[in-house]
Amino acid sequence: MFFYSTKRRRALYLDLDNFKYVNDAYGHQEGDKLLRDFAEVLKQKTRRNDWLARLGGDEFAIFLPVVPEEEATGKAQELLETLIPTFSRDDDPEWSLSASVGGYLFTVREELKLSDLFLHSDEAMYRVKRSGKNGVYVVKEKLDEAGL
Repeated sequence: MFFYSTKRRRALYLDLDNFKYVNDAYGHQEGDKLLRDFAEVLKQKTRRNDWLARLGGDEFAIFLPVVPEEEATGKAQELLETLIPTFSRDDDPEWSLSASVGGYLFTVREELKLSDLFLHSDEAMYRVKRSGKNGVYVVKEKLDEAGL
């Protein structure tokens, strides 16, 4: 699945903030439409060689195989800045949809497991949730743990 090299890669884990409100207040059909619209925004904001996946519910992952570290964080921030005006409603101030984004900077190697990428980027995303939502937090793999 991955091209093995010592180059650093990025994984982003996105979780919509306040999505439960949309489902509860407007129904699951509206929530499903919102997820489709959100996925479309993600597709428009990713490059052809990025990998985008819906993990389930309102959680998505983006793998950025070739992008400098600063650009990955900038891409995540750009996504957040796109969401608020795109997914807000003047008639309902609680429908202020944003996202919490966790990022993980890692080195591709044979023993790397996809579950590790999800674990670390998910932990980073929950750090954003605990600090108030609507933000980005990126963690870096420790090279000594990776044996590099």
